[in-house]
Amino acid sequence: MSSLLNFKDILALAEDQQTELKITAQSQHLGPTICAFLNTEGGVILCGVQANQHIQGLENTDKWAERLNHDLAQHLSPQALVSVETLTIENKDLLLIRVPAGSDLPYAYRNTVYVREGEKTHKADIATLRQMISRQFIETQRWERRLLAPLTEMMPDYPEIRATRQELEQKGRIQELASEDLDAFLNSLSLIREGQFTNAGAVLFARDPARALPQVRVRAVCFQSNKSDSTYLDDQLFEGPLFQTFRNTLAFILRNIPTRAHFQAGSVRRQDQPLYPIDALREGLVNAFAHRDYADYQGGVNVLVYPDSLEIINSGILPEGLSPELLHQPHRSVLRNPDIAHVLYLRGFMERVGRGSNLIIETCRQQGLPSPQWSSDAVNGVTLRFLAPTERTQQVPSMYPASTQQVPSMYPASTQQVTPEVQRLLPLMNKTQSRQALKQALGLKDKEHFRSAYLLPALQAGLIEMTIPEKPRSSKQEYRLTASGKQWLAQKDDDEPMV
Repeated sequence: MSSLLNFKDILALAEDQQTELKITAQSQHLGPTICAFLNTEGGVILCGVQANQHIQGLENTDKWAERLNHDLAQHLSPQALVSVETLTIENKDLLLIRVPAGSDLPYAYRNTVYVREGEKTHKADIATLRQMISRQFIETQRWERRLLAPLTEMMPDYPEIRATRQELEQKGRIQELASEDLDAFLNSLSLIREGQFTNAGAVLFARDPARALPQVRVRAVCFQSNKSDSTYLDDQLFEGPLFQTFRNTLAFILRNIPTRAHFQAGSVRRQDQPLYPIDALREGLVNAFAHRDYADYQGGVNVLVYPDSLEIINSGILPEGLSPELLHQPHRSVLRNPDIAHVLYLRGFMERVGRGSNLIIETCRQQGLPSPQWSSDAVNGVTLRFLAPTERTQQVPSMYPASTQQVPSMYPASTQQVTPEVQRLLPLMNKTQSRQALKQALGLKDKEHFRSAYLLPALQAGLIEMTIPEKPRSSKQEYRLTASGKQWLAQKDDDEPMV
């Protein structure tokens, strides 16, 4: 069950989309409305609520969701991404259905085309049908649906296709196919045409899509310090079918961010968890793959891991009608790549259409992290930035080689082994000092040696901290002992033998 939205949040969506309340969740009542939303501007349906907004609730919401998904797979044509989600409001179970505006008009439910006018759903008349078909005909075919460049031979990744088909059939999310023909399966998802991959099909299921579409590659880098540093702790380039690339990229992130040790109330057993919540990382990465501008051959996805932050960047800008500010509140669903997003949703990678940003914000908040930040511009693309806790911003994520695939834990400083260099540094920090002053006090001339052997390990251990952490390269930057550093010095003094 999900509780990231409350009742007022859902009703607030009516400002951008049609919102309809239903007492029941019977497919024959929902299908026409879903079809009408697809054919117009999208919408939201909340089942288990009376027209006067009294929350009545539903029983067996998971069963209702399963039946609706199965019904849409059988009777909605062409297939479209429709998010069906269970949630609890005021201790009552409801069904939330989110329908983005469709990209392949006209849509039909049980062979009937429905449209929306105001708060009413009705069958499309002949004039409306002609208008929809004419508009679709004259519009330039979107990048996803275009056939891969002529004469491009692209081998399918059959294991990934079979795994996807099997998974979708088990979930009841696709129409049952009489044969085992994989081409028929891909055709049902609009991923091949005339026996050839569409661009979306190649992105999802070609064995080596980067041969023809170099923009599908993902560059992932873990930096030793801040953005201006050229020292990489880990640097990888991932390519291949989308799901494989996604898994490899997420694994890169998890091995290059620290873990935090914590104790649950009433338990003496330590639990380690990644610095950033896995659900938020996963959702942010899914959004980058689903919403990026694939038509830009110079674009791509970049993942940048720093000691105090993590950035996921995708090419393109936010769709029209969305802004970084709107991502922090309930907002309508806008899909740049509906075919790719549809398969991500069917496989369970994208369960909350239009609510990914809310999930990211909420899970970060629950883990005590600052609110993530979004930015969007034509040059740099869309950037999602996760921020480490304020008291941890000086921690260096990993000092292990990438090949070991280990991730160090953020244990308290008193439990860490302090290097001889750091042991020389700490007693000199009886007051706040600049980097230059510390280097001179140690009698060192090589500033890079001082930074890598003395300063960074002390920051990594949490024994010292910056006075201006938000501006690591400020000319006014100074360093001081943390509480852990003071504790370590006190313990060291206690351990000194009496003279």
